[in-house]
Amino acid sequence: MIGTYIGSIRLETLLGEGGMATVHLGFDEKLERRVAVKTLHSQRRLGPEGRARFLREARLLSRLEHPHICRVYDLVDGEASDHLVLEYIDGRTLREALDGPDDIDVLRIAEEVAGALGAAHRESGRRTRPLLAWAVRSRCQVNANRCH
Repeated sequence: MIGTYIGSIRLETLLGEGGMATVHLGFDEKLERRVAVKTLHSQRRLGPEGRARFLREARLLSRLEHPHICRVYDLVDGEASDHLVLEYIDGRTLREALDGPDDIDVLRIAEEVAGALGAAHRESGRRTRPLLAWAVRSRCQVNANRCH
């Protein structure tokens, strides 16, 4: 997928891959900014009910303003897959930071993640859905020994 386009976004680098999706670093040529693009695996393509739920969660996430939740820029329905366009945050993942040699304030990071999940729960009025939890985790990148 590297070098392909999703709308005005050129996919540049694979950032990660899991059971449900891949995440690429992309460059939005129209808005001239770096973004993260989460692409659901085509074999995991959602049916109508799942797509409606995914859209509701993306809408909820796009309304959240919290320093520890990444921003949603767009949800793109592709022919083979669906793509969630997110704020790109440069830095190490929490896993990389925990496994690294740096002294990290794990309790502070846990409090920030809990605060973000609490904000998402308050906005949704129900239990936090997986998409929200993923966005909170992705926002908590560690850069210069701080969660931002």
